[in-house]
Amino acid sequence: MTGNIEDGKIRYAKNCVNCHGPAGMGLASYPKISGLDIAYIIKRLETYRAGIEIGPNSALMIMMAQPLSDTEIANLAAYLNAQNTK
Repeated sequence: MTGNIEDGKIRYAKNCVNCHGPAGMGLASYPKISGLDIAYIIKRLETYRAGIEIGPNSALMIMMAQPLSDTEIANLAAYLNAQNTK
């Protein structure tokens, strides 16, 4: 599944920017997630969506990922991966 970068940007602005910062550059204890491999982002979000803890801030990430559809996850991954030049 190929994600839509623009739709990912919109979803990111609604749910992710407050912790991960503009374009996924990271803030405080929340890591930089821009430029990561699409497959890695998808796998992490699917793991959180399944309720599996995989590091600090897992409870928050699980809560944020559980309502995401497969399409929304693909869109977020496409958007974040595209930020690798910034």
